Amino acid sequence: MTPTNLPAFFGLTKAAYSRKEVQACLSLGQTKVDQLIADGTLKSIKVGDGKRPKRLVLAVSMAEFLGRALV
Repeated sequence: MTPTNLPAFFGLTKAAYSRKEVQACLSLGQTKVDQLIADGTLKSIKVGDGKRPKRLVLAVSMAEFLGRALV
């Protein structure tokens, strides 16, 4: 992993972020974030199995996404 793919390089301090936090960090809308999650560009995990499980996007995945833009 290169330094530009490390979450700290982009100021990401948590291990995972909610969809709303991802939208704010990446300056993207809800539809685009959901599309990036669905196509696997942003790796995420589902927490909980009830009626409203929470989807969290991994900071490493966000850093890889941003790092590709720097190349």
